[in-house]
Order: sequence, then C-alpha cells, then structure tokens
Amino acid sequence: MIDGQCRELALSIDSLHHAGVRIDPNYSYANMRPNETVLPKLFRFSQCNQVQITDLNIKSAACWGLSFELCDNLTLDNLKITNRAFWNNDGMDITDCKNVKIINCDVDSADDGICLKSYYPGYFNDTIYIANCTIRSSASAIKF
Repeated sequence: MIDGQCRELALSIDSLHHAGVRIDPNYSYANMRPNETVLPKLFRFSQCNQVQITDLNIKSAACWGLSFELCDNLTLDNLKITNRAFWNNDGMDITDCKNVKIINCDVDSADDGICLKSYYPGYFNDTIYIANCTIRSSASAIKF
C-alpha cells in the first residue's frame, strides 16, 4: 500500500492561498480550488521502457495517481487505485505511450479513471489494451 496522504496537503495549499501566505496566481476562484500544477502526482514515469507495475494498492494522491508519458512497453496489472481525496484525482493517465497493457485493475477516482492523452508533437498513444478493469469515476471512466 502506498498512501499519498494528500487531503491534508491539498487543503493546506488551499488554506495558504486564502491566508495570503502562498498565493497561487492561477487559483480557480470559480471552482474555489488551487491550480492542479501545484499539486504533485503520486507517481510520474517519463520516457521509460519496459515498465511493469503489478499487485499494487495506491491511494490519496494530491493530483493524478499514476502518470506515464512517452513510455514504451508498459504493463499495469492487478492495481487497486483509490484516488478520491481531492478534486483532480485521476486514477491513471497515459500520455503518448506505446504498447500499453492495463489489465485486472480496480480504479476509484474523483476525476477520470483511465485517461489517454497526447501532448507532444509527433507522438501519440499507440497499441493500448485495457481489459478486465472495474472503474468508478466522478467524471469519465475511460477518457480519450
């Protein structure tokens, strides 16, 4: 079990902004919450090859639970992700990755469960396989 213990962190960041101690210039007053860029992801993998994560229970990230970008040959198997402690809690984000297998996962997220994204010019997600997953989401279970 890896517990990000984010609720306290996220609420502290929010409180520091309102107290004037640390002002977030991009604070969302419409939603009354800090900008997601000041909240850390629990795991972030960038430009990695042959990543295999299995039999892991994670919870309470301040932002996204698992974030992968520009990775090749990624396997996520038998993960339990409970990420509901704050508003922008995606379960896992896959950005511009190739040969990804997400199987046997249980995702409970306050935002998107599994989010497939593309940011980098000339790159894209390719050969993504998702099977036998249970996803609970307050936004999109699987988002493209």
